[in-house]
Amino acid sequence: MKSFNDKNVLLTGAATGIGRLMALMMADEKANLALVDVNLKKLEETRKECAARGAVAKAYECDISSKKDIEGTVKKVTKDFGRVDVLINNAGIVSGKFTHEYDYEDILNTMTVNFVGGAYLTRLILPAMMKRNSGHIVFVASAMGLTGVPRMGAYVASKHAIVGYVDTMRMELNKYGCNGVKTLCVCPSGIDTGMFPGYKAPLLSPILKPEEVARRTLKSIKSEWTYLKLPFIVKLIPSMKLFPARVQDQLARATGLLSSMDHFTERKK
Repeated sequence: MKSFNDKNVLLTGAATGIGRLMALMMADEKANLALVDVNLKKLEETRKECAARGAVAKAYECDISSKKDIEGTVKKVTKDFGRVDVLINNAGIVSGKFTHEYDYEDILNTMTVNFVGGAYLTRLILPAMMKRNSGHIVFVASAMGLTGVPRMGAYVASKHAIVGYVDTMRMELNKYGCNGVKTLCVCPSGIDTGMFPGYKAPLLSPILKPEEVARRTLKSIKSEWTYLKLPFIVKLIPSMKLFPARVQDQLARATGLLSSMDHFTERKK
């Protein structure tokens, strides 16, 4: 894919953060945008900005943790746009607690919004892509989907789920000869979007600028990469798993990963 021009893109979490930035960047390329978020007021602001840049853009209020909302949104998007060329699963929440402190609802909500909702949305969109052997499925995971982080158990679990899900999807598409349907798993370290107030970046893993993550994500879609890991140190995380657990823990302490969430303050909803 050389450009998003005239591509039909369904983007979740489009109201704020890197979702909003990706929407604006694709609007500059004249993509047709189906913008999805639970915050309709902010989403409408994004839609207006995209339209002002000359793109076709529609806003869809949707609670990504609701099966009914997801199904209803897919029906509306299909009616308005027809096919979906690119699906970007970007919606996410965070609950920063130690594993012994989580309420049932904390775990359920984090897993449902971050993983289950996107997985089910993909389930509804993917068959049509497979039938025509064309399309792109993108999940915004995290570097935390490749390692453990104290005070982030539910979030880490949801991002690990995404990584495994996208890997499996890629293998299945290859197995059934749907090589025209591409997947991308985005694994950035901390991003300066205000989602993690109090987070202290570990050594060699600076907090990323949201504009850079958005730009690199869209570039990776065009380049048909299967993974985007930012910054470079994130690419080395899988190799660290080769060390014994005690060595991994020592490295986590030495780099500051072990204490990175010590001063995290959960945002009020």
